[in-house]
Amino acid sequence: MTLAMPPLVMKIFWPLRAAGPDASVTRMATLRAVSELASYPDSHLRRLLPFFDEVSLPAGAQIAREGESCSEFVVVMQGRLQATASGRTRTLRHGDSVGWTAMWERSANDSTVVVEADSRLLVMSHAQFRAAKGPSHRQHS
Repeated sequence: MTLAMPPLVMKIFWPLRAAGPDASVTRMATLRAVSELASYPDSHLRRLLPFFDEVSLPAGAQIAREGESCSEFVVVMQGRLQATASGRTRTLRHGDSVGWTAMWERSANDSTVVVEADSRLLVMSHAQFRAAKGPSHRQHS
C-alpha cells in the first residue's frame, strides 16, 4: 500500500531532533556525500545544517509525485527510496538526493519518489531552501 503524502508530511512525521556530536557528524557525512554539495567547503555545509530537518518515514510513503510542484529538497541519510520518471526507476541510497534542480528553478518534480525501505532523510522545505540560498548564493550543479 502506498501512502500518498506530498508534501513531505512534516505535520504527521515530526522532524527528529537528533542530539549530540554524533548526530552532527552523521549529518555532515551525509551532506558531504551529496553530489550537488560536493564543491561546498565544510564550513558552508555546517552553515546549512540548521536548515535541514531530519525525518523518518516508513516504507510505502510517497514523498514526491512526478509533474507536481516540488516543495522539498530531500537527502537520504539511511534507507532506500525509489524514484520513477517516465517509466524508468532508480534506487536512491545514502547521499542521494531529489529536488535540487526543481527547487532552484521553482519547478515540478521530475520523478515520483516512494520510500522503498524505512528511511531517515534530511529535508529542506522551500522556505528553508530560499533562506539557506540567500540573495547572493549561486547554483552549484
